[in-house]
Amino acid sequence: MNRALWTLAVLLSHWRRHPTQLATLLIGLISATALWSGVQALNQQARNAYDRAAATFGGARTAMLVGSNGPSFPQKLFVDLRRAGWPVSPVVEGRIQIGGRSFRLLGIEPVTLPTEVGNAPAIGRANLESFVTPPGETLVAAETLSDLKLAEGAAPQANNGTVFPPLRVQPLLVPGLLVVDIGMAQRLLKMPDQISRLLIGKTKANVRRWSK
Repeated sequence: MNRALWTLAVLLSHWRRHPTQLATLLIGLISATALWSGVQALNQQARNAYDRAAATFGGARTAMLVGSNGPSFPQKLFVDLRRAGWPVSPVVEGRIQIGGRSFRLLGIEPVTLPTEVGNAPAIGRANLESFVTPPGETLVAAETLSDLKLAEGAAPQANNGTVFPPLRVQPLLVPGLLVVDIGMAQRLLKMPDQISRLLIGKTKANVRRWSK
């Protein structure tokens, strides 16, 4: 104990004679603490964003049927599989420009979404009637609403001239994503009677490929 006190006394004596070194040390410690806190905050923000993205429409946890010869395939396959008893749900996906900025657009059919998709059924089914009936809704995260510089309830216009349904904030969504009814997504992306993938409920396979 006496040795520790003696060491502290020597350091204090040194710093009294060299106050600049003490100031430099304190500034270094403060900067290092602030940097560490900032890195931890960024890491937490990244983890939260990843969790939100993974939870939206199942991520890797949901089995999917995708085309092997292109980014889309005919919607008729969805109809045929549903008639055959398969628990499939169509998704249309693409990029769209609004005010010169690119956003990810997803079109869903909320009635058929598998329960395994996680948070996605709640996104569509919480207000099912307003989501699927005209004029519909465009679900976005609060951050996306801020990026668009629009108020909730506004109807943005895509660069191709197509008007979106009114905006509604959905906290579960990742920023930069817009979710609409599948029919509206097909019109916005100019993909009539086409789908990007089929989500499959209650199956062990992660991805099954279908050749046109």
